[in-house]
Amino acid sequence: MTTYIQLAPCPFCGQPNDAQTATEADSNPPHAGALAMCWGCRCIGVFEDGPDGLEIRKPTPAELEEIAQNEHVQRIVQAMGMNVVL
Repeated sequence: MTTYIQLAPCPFCGQPNDAQTATEADSNPPHAGALAMCWGCRCIGVFEDGPDGLEIRKPTPAELEEIAQNEHVQRIVQAMGMNVVL
């Protein structure tokens, strides 16, 4: 399911992102704490609440560790050729 959001620039490359497509494991609309992938640089960010709606930020070291240990997320990272960086 794809949900359109207010433009949120990628914290890595600055590309504006305006949609989020949920995986089978998380069919909820985007929300604070959910992972986001930039289609420009393919880096993983994290949604957070901002003053005008959802924004995307770089993951914290603790979130990167959580991403690294989540088998479902790792399968998606590998299949999509995503970058996990801080």
